[in-house]
Amino acid sequence: GKDSLITGKEIISFIIDENGRPGNFKIRKSLSPAHDAEVTRLLQQGPAWEIIKGKKRKVKLEVIF
Repeated sequence: GKDSLITGKEIISFIIDENGRPGNFKIRKSLSPAHDAEVTRLLQQGPAWEIIKGKKRKVKLEVIF
């Protein structure tokens, strides 16, 4: 859609759980609802993050479109 023509920076924060899976997503800077959904989808479907075993981590990520 027309949202795909928008470029700029999205900022998302989330928690990495003890298994390395991201969750609890919060959009900090949004380009559009479509961009929000795509960033969240990529994080959910991507590989597990490598973390210190048994530790949760807060992450803030900037994504440039």
